[in-house]
Amino acid sequence: MPPVAESSKPQSLTTLAPGESGYAGVRLSSGDGSGEGGYDTETLTLPFEDGSIARVTLPSGGVFVDSALTVTYWQTSAADALEY
Repeated sequence: MPPVAESSKPQSLTTLAPGESGYAGVRLSSGDGSGEGGYDTETLTLPFEDGSIARVTLPSGGVFVDSALTVTYWQTSAADALEY
């Protein structure tokens, strides 16, 4: 499971009304080749604080990930999630 980018932690709990969307950014690998232990994967596993887990099938037969793999905290906009 990927570590969380602590710098993305919102100042208050992200709350969504029914029907609203939440967004989290995922950095799969380092852009400059500095990441280590790279491999191809076809799924991504994301844990939630309540103990539930989402397993997402990735498009195009998978992606490359390395030690730079991180996720952001949940955000209310895609733009905010992708800043990190």
